[in-house]
Amino acid sequence: MSGIYNVFLKWAPADKSQTAAWGRHHLTFANRYEADEFYRLLQTVRNANLPMFAGLTRASPQFWSHSGLLWHSVHDVQALGLADDFRTTLSTVLINDGQVGGRTFDLIENAVTGPDWVSGGTFFVRNRRQRELYWCVHGGYVHTSEEKRTKFRVELEETPEGQEGKMVLVRGDRVVVSVVQEAYSVELGDRKYLGVEDFDGGQVSRLALVSTPHVWTFGDLVLKKVGVRWEDVRDGSGNVESRPTLVPMSEGGEDEWELC
Repeated sequence: MSGIYNVFLKWAPADKSQTAAWGRHHLTFANRYEADEFYRLLQTVRNANLPMFAGLTRASPQFWSHSGLLWHSVHDVQALGLADDFRTTLSTVLINDGQVGGRTFDLIENAVTGPDWVSGGTFFVRNRRQRELYWCVHGGYVHTSEEKRTKFRVELEETPEGQEGKMVLVRGDRVVVSVVQEAYSVELGDRKYLGVEDFDGGQVSRLALVSTPHVWTFGDLVLKKVGVRWEDVRDGSGNVESRPTLVPMSEGGEDEWELC
């Protein structure tokens, strides 16, 4: 996944004069996934009771704040070696303020709309390059469609003990995906989980609704291992029609998808 992703980080201590003018940073990441993984790191630092990121809050995917001990905690977490994994994917700039100096920064327009990618949230899924193509469940299988779309719930398989607040989804997370029954016109019963069905002795596989939770790696699901293949599919009336069908892929035919 390529591109640039921007986040504002605001220091918000109890002192009103400081929260109004000090410690405002502009964070630039190689992509949104790097940004969310950095936020997960800050959550880990906070949960370890280190003073740097007390009061960490995520008002939106691109606006974060904290009330940690010092305004320059975002620099400290890097200088202490806690963020080495982001050495080549994160740039931090102190924005001009009335107390500490800083510098101007020309913003790159990439405002994100839609829900935050947090565990337990409900989402549509669309193609990142052809954004009119959405995932749509039909006849128990998942297809792409420009006219119809299905809403899914994405949840962590397990939530870490002691975690405060909602967990942002990152690429390495193990997740369970299910169809939101309230937003789907057909009664699903137990077959509400997104999984994989094999045919012809495992020679052919499709994304399908299954009756038991199927564990995905979040990054594999949206970035690495799902693509589209045109297949003949039998509808509820027994008629056969050709549809763009989502299938597991790992040999270069996969697409990039995003939650929205």
